[in-house]
Amino acid sequence: MLEPDAARLEGAISGRALYDGRIDPAEALALIRSAKGRAA
Repeated sequence: MLEPDAARLEGAISGRALYDGRIDPAEALALIRSAKGRAA
């Protein structure tokens, strides 16, 4: 049974959204930084 690697799939979707301009890069980085702060 083939199951996609979730992290790679998320990266591909996020990368495409950044490329298409559907996600603001500065906003995306801010969200990542805030999520890392909560996870610690």
